Amino acid sequence: MPRTSKFRTWLTALSLITVFAGSGCSYLFVDGPKPSRYQESSDCTTSNGWPVFDLLYGTLNTVANIALANKGGPNQGAYVGGAVGSAILWYSSSIYGFTKTKECRDAQEEDPEPLPRRSPPRMLPAPGQQPYRPQPAPLPQGGQGGSQPSAQPPATEPAQPPPSVFN
Repeated sequence: MPRTSKFRTWLTALSLITVFAGSGCSYLFVDGPKPSRYQESSDCTTSNGWPVFDLLYGTLNTVANIALANKGGPNQGAYVGGAVGSAILWYSSSIYGFTKTKECRDAQEEDPEPLPRRSPPRMLPAPGQQPYRPQPAPLPQGGQGGSQPSAQPPATEPAQPPPSVFN
């Protein structure tokens, strides 16, 4: 088997693996509307960006494989298979994406107001009562606060002025 043919075989196999591993952007990134009424419909995809990308990339990939298949040669069957596989994969992904984005837009038109976000409940006082305000802790016996030392030592003698240095 000539070296060029072996290279083309590996290149074709790598192309097919890449095509099927990518599996279409719409399959991966487009979210349809949620089935539950209690989930927000705004969490779905409204943009047609990914489906359009799938359509354009699928067309480009399919045309490239058809062009390679028209050249003939020993790998012609692989290129035809690549064209068919590419068309099926990318166009089905595009159709899926367009369908889901339309369903999302329709769901948002039916329910344009998203469900309100619930805030946590507030504790309100009973009617006629004042709201709770924390009170400071009571002072221990003796009127001094806790184990902190007092700011001034206890007075036992009257305070005397300090001696003068200049006398």
